[in-house]
Amino acid sequence: RIESTGQIKAVYESQVGTDYNTTLHNGYLCRAWVNFDGTGTVAIRASGNVSSITDNSTGNYKINFTTAMPDANYMFCVGTENYNNTFPRIASLYGLGFTALTASSIQIQNAYTSSFGSQVFEDTNIVTVAVFR
Repeated sequence: RIESTGQIKAVYESQVGTDYNTTLHNGYLCRAWVNFDGTGTVAIRASGNVSSITDNSTGNYKINFTTAMPDANYMFCVGTENYNNTFPRIASLYGLGFTALTASSIQIQNAYTSSFGSQVFEDTNIVTVAVFR
């Protein structure tokens, strides 16, 4: 569980059936994750430590954490579906913008590079995000 201080605690059962709380000081664990539909009205399919998603504009989402991170010095991974199959492409992440990286939320943008070299923002059916600290 994540304590209000941001400290991660694990609970395990010993061989004698007693529960213990053990502080993990250097655990590099996933502190938040989400799988959501980024088309139309955004909808969370499944998540951990994510309270909501805000759809800011096409391909621009804000993921709000239930329990804030200790600070904004975390790492995250994003994956998206290749939504428009008219030509192969890999969705790329823009604006790792530190103005959008806070202890309480992260803002991501999904875009691809067109055949003309311009950046095109796109909503996709499957968006996944994991946050580690």
